[in-house]
Amino acid sequence: MPDAFLAPILTDGLRRIHYFNGRVLTAEDLAVEQTTLRERDRRLGRALGTGVVEGLEVAAAATPRPSVTIAAGLALNPEGEALVLAKPVTIEVAPEDDPTVSGDALFMTCPGASAGSATPVGTGAYVLVVGPATGPEGLAPYVGLADSGVARNCGTRFVVEGVQFRLVPLDVERDELMPEVLATPIQTLVAKPVLTRAERSRLRNLLAHWCLGTVESAAFAADLLGPFAPAASEPAYGPLDALRDLDADDAGRLAPCEVPLALLYWAQDALAFVDVWSVRRRVHRRPAAASPPFPALDRRAAEVHAAALQFQTQIAELTGTGVSQAALAQMRVADYFRFLPPVGAVPERVGAARGFTHLEFFQGKTFREPVFIEGAKVGPLFSLAAGHDPVDLDADEVIWLYRVRQNRQPGSTGAGPGYLLFAGGHVPYAGDAQYDLARWNYSNYGLGVAESIVIAL
Repeated sequence: MPDAFLAPILTDGLRRIHYFNGRVLTAEDLAVEQTTLRERDRRLGRALGTGVVEGLEVAAAATPRPSVTIAAGLALNPEGEALVLAKPVTIEVAPEDDPTVSGDALFMTCPGASAGSATPVGTGAYVLVVGPATGPEGLAPYVGLADSGVARNCGTRFVVEGVQFRLVPLDVERDELMPEVLATPIQTLVAKPVLTRAERSRLRNLLAHWCLGTVESAAFAADLLGPFAPAASEPAYGPLDALRDLDADDAGRLAPCEVPLALLYWAQDALAFVDVWSVRRRVHRRPAAASPPFPALDRRAAEVHAAALQFQTQIAELTGTGVSQAALAQMRVADYFRFLPPVGAVPERVGAARGFTHLEFFQGKTFREPVFIEGAKVGPLFSLAAGHDPVDLDADEVIWLYRVRQNRQPGSTGAGPGYLLFAGGHVPYAGDAQYDLARWNYSNYGLGVAESIVIAL
């Protein structure tokens, strides 16, 4: 074997202090050791992926001035750094130079982020991001070389690692950020001085799927081999990728050290809505090589997962206890949403319970009448959805509708308020008959069953 294969390559390798008796250690030596440990942690973090590990939920706060509350939690940024918020904080969101912050969080610009924090000025969408921050704490005496062993001065005792929060503007007028098919509907709604409840819901849905990269990811099937061409790079899609590619001095840049937490929409000096899952992602790994962003890849699977949670959160707010049954009866899915997740659930009106009827809610869309499925199929149905893109209602795809036996059969364990499952037409049909598990009036019967019974007779 040639010697070149055995030669160690140490260029830019990590440095560890070599300890031996009698060695003089300086602050510079120990700083090198700390740098090495931090870099090893970052490499491990990059291997795990990027996204929110736990907590860090964002919600509008019940305060006199518009504010958001951020729960304690942990995230990993694309550089592999762990971002930890030990206690909840409340941040006042207002068009002022310095937003008011309460809680134990540090606010210093992280490397790569633009100086200062953007605050809402006029109508528009903003991405709330978290990044690393450091600050001094305490004093420690030190002895100078000419101090004869007497401490005459002090230096910083600790450097504390914390986090910072920032608002990054999401400019709907920047052509490089938005697919053409979404530009007109989003810009039209943003330009309206006052939005109806349905229009605000539809705008929220459009902004969410803009951030989720729904349109661009669906288009990759047209050029499957493109990402595998020589010198191809990892496909970039969605506004978050575009914001990361901006110049370092651009105020709208999303820095590599930052993790998106929520989408805030500001209108008429108030928070119109806070949408978490538009930009929040579970921890996911980046691909090892250039490849299409199909749902089989971890990032796209995380985005489809986020699309499902985004819809369920939004529909829960639209159907909250303050909304009357009469108002629910007037809601049409196409008025409130442009995109649906591959699989989702909506409350169904059963008896006196509040909810939708499928004929009203899905009016104007192509759907199959609901059929019953077993509760054992619900989990696999949602798992199967991770391999499919969201449903574009403007494309008029067929929608499968299901009811769950355990939810509707009298006396079933765990029966609660009625709900209706829906699935996109590309998701394999889950209502096939299973005669070995048939339950009278809650089962599906395959074609030809009646003929078989006649022949048997």
